[in-house]
Amino acid sequence: MHSIASLLAYGLVAGATFASASPIEARDSCTFTTAAAAKAGKAKCSTITLNNIEVPAGTTLDLTGLTSGTKVIFEGTTTFQYEEWAGPLISMSGEHITVTGASGHLINCDGARWWDGKGTSGKKKPKFFYAHGLDSSSITGLNIKNTPLMAFS
Repeated sequence: MHSIASLLAYGLVAGATFASASPIEARDSCTFTTAAAAKAGKAKCSTITLNNIEVPAGTTLDLTGLTSGTKVIFEGTTTFQYEEWAGPLISMSGEHITVTGASGHLINCDGARWWDGKGTSGKKKPKFFYAHGLDSSSITGLNIKNTPLMAFS
């Protein structure tokens, strides 16, 4: 592991830890604890662990443009702050991507905050997960609770 000072010197953002590698090499494994860190550091990692992420209101957990062959692992509890907006809460794209959940993980959308009995009208509700451009990939074993509207697109 690198020290905080060396990570900052490499231009990496807070909320991320990386397995040992030179500053210009792709990292084998990265653990992110914020949505901003995941968005900023995703291209540098062949395995991404999302550990207890709380996604800010009106923000997408942006995992688009992942490097081919990346593994994404949800760990702990992933939550989303409330805002009426179209979303999505999570967006992911890339080729040969494997998405899984670690034992005991939960993606808790707390959808009841948006539920008003009016479906796609009424409150503006975010879609949960855009898998647009997620080619030759797999999503398995995710524990998802209470999506606001549609689950996967």
